[in-house]
Amino acid sequence: MASDHREAARAIRTATWLAAASGVMFWALFQLSKKTPVQAITPFADDPYDAVASIAFQVALLLAVLNVARVVHRGAAGPQGRYIMRGNLLIVLSVAVTLATDVIAIMQRPEMLDGSLWSKALIGGMLLLTAMMLISAAALIRAQGFTSQLPAETIVNPRGVLADAIEDIFVLITWPAAWLIRRIGWPKALLVLPQTLWIRAEEMPLISWVHPRQHPWRFAVMLGLGAGIGLAAVHFFLEGGPSLPSAPLNIILLISAIFIGIELTATLTGYLLFGGYLGLRPPLRAR
Repeated sequence: MASDHREAARAIRTATWLAAASGVMFWALFQLSKKTPVQAITPFADDPYDAVASIAFQVALLLAVLNVARVVHRGAAGPQGRYIMRGNLLIVLSVAVTLATDVIAIMQRPEMLDGSLWSKALIGGMLLLTAMMLISAAALIRAQGFTSQLPAETIVNPRGVLADAIEDIFVLITWPAAWLIRRIGWPKALLVLPQTLWIRAEEMPLISWVHPRQHPWRFAVMLGLGAGIGLAAVHFFLEGGPSLPSAPLNIILLISAIFIGIELTATLTGYLLFGGYLGLRPPLRAR
């Protein structure tokens, strides 16, 4: 039995790392498509193709970080294993849907791929991402056979599952520092202080009203607003949006409101539809 659990954990870890690599590669290719030489020839830089990729790469990258964090902090063969596998599946599906959308865009505008160096690099990147996605899917199928051996999910505090996921990500981010501190024995305050602040945050009036352990939906709203503001800032300052000095204020506010509204809607919709599936939100009804 112990050997079966070890094999299950190994298969799930492999599937997780491969799916995470697919998510990171997806993000890198998306960023490459925004560069001026590539953006000029890419046939899927406009909506609705760009909208699909913009949402899908955020989903893939966020789930890649979350799945790896769960594996590092709680292990692959524990009760979180089923949620990890579901996250890996959504990463693969996000990449697959985007690639299918991009193929449709290329079929509709084949003249944009003119055989230049940048167009070849773009096609090469898509083929490489497709290969990575297929490898991840194969590892996912193999690991799926071990899910029956995983223990059932036992959630003590359903309202705190989002906070638990954030703690997993915190552990992942601080893992290199924790490893170094264990090696040299100091300075432990670099880890103790953030952990203490996180624990005390539930009692702070300015933070407790939106703390994910007590109010996960409020935290999801704040997260969506933050993502929307960040997206609007990227559009204006990095992707060549309307020039701030010359653009009318009402145009700037309108475009910013659209970006914020889209991100907020996508965040809340995704949290509603997939939060329970991924173990990130409490049940909608009391059991």
